[in-house]
Amino acid sequence: MRKFYLSTTLVLLLCCAFIIVGCSVSGEDSDSNAHIIAGAMYNATNGSYVFADVEKDGEWMENATITVNGTQLSYGLPLTYEGVSLGSIPIYYSDMNFNPGDSLTMNAKLSGEGSAFYEGTVIVPSALTLTKPTETQFIGNQEIDVAWNTTSNTMLYFLSFYSQLESYDNPYEITTLENSATIPASYTQPEEANLEVYAYNGSNIEDLFIDEGDETEDGEEDNTLDRSYWLASTYDYKDLTMTVVPCSTSEEGDSRVYFVSDDGKPTVALSLLKIDRVTIDGIRFTRRIYNAQQITSSGTAYISVKLERRHLAISAVNVLDSNQNQYYEWKKVRKYKSKNKTYNLSISVSPYSTVVVHTKSSKLKRADYSY
Repeated sequence: MRKFYLSTTLVLLLCCAFIIVGCSVSGEDSDSNAHIIAGAMYNATNGSYVFADVEKDGEWMENATITVNGTQLSYGLPLTYEGVSLGSIPIYYSDMNFNPGDSLTMNAKLSGEGSAFYEGTVIVPSALTLTKPTETQFIGNQEIDVAWNTTSNTMLYFLSFYSQLESYDNPYEITTLENSATIPASYTQPEEANLEVYAYNGSNIEDLFIDEGDETEDGEEDNTLDRSYWLASTYDYKDLTMTVVPCSTSEEGDSRVYFVSDDGKPTVALSLLKIDRVTIDGIRFTRRIYNAQQITSSGTAYISVKLERRHLAISAVNVLDSNQNQYYEWKKVRKYKSKNKTYNLSISVSPYSTVVVHTKSSKLKRADYSY
């Protein structure tokens, strides 16, 4: 994992940027103990959406009324598979339409409280478009030059480059005030990778890019909000393919050799039936569907997923029985956390179950079946 620290120079430049674009950002917390973290995201292909989460006294709240330019956010982003409901992602959400350069005013209050605990306005940056690379296929072990247009109403740019392979866990990320960057050759090993660049504007944004270490340990509490954040971003992305690949992984289905788990049971990688990209109300997910025909007897599915820091990171794991009735669901959302966090799941599965995994800004590290 590449560590990133805000240098003194960058902090000073961010202060200057805030002065320059300060007129496009305003927001104020009330005396309430409640705080909000919210983002308005725009992409020319996928459209626009707004998300939010509210915390009070260390607890995430589900009883807030949140509006943006008069549009109220709903709680829960629904998931479906082949017409079957997979529940909903626990987050305030709206696929409201807005455009680069628009002014967005948020008002948030808790049920039973007369006044808003947060009111703020942010201007959406102008549209960001990647100009380099123009191609999507590369030879591995070579640098990749990345460039994009300069956007207005922007406090900083954030570049993220990470692999989709389970065996490769070395993302590259950087914040900058420039409109170009170079991904070092040492990071261009995976077969498939996501390149994303964001232009950000918003209140208290500098707090979200201070490094506090790579990974939140198991059992360690997430850092709580001590102030509110209202961000707006335009972004662009490319899915890249390298011709040099590491060792084979379960992304290729049943390619790994069988081994014996600690409890003495044979274990094998879950066989991948299909992997695709799906856009749900503006949010782009990687979806993996595993082959139900592999699970011929009752056993345990082991899923390990890492939610990336400095993103709206979402992961959902659902299991359906042979009649396509859901009997297991797990969902997690992390909003611009300063550390990554890995979750390890052990799921009892019945014969011919279908395992469905949705990830957004998250890394699937393990998908195995023990029987």
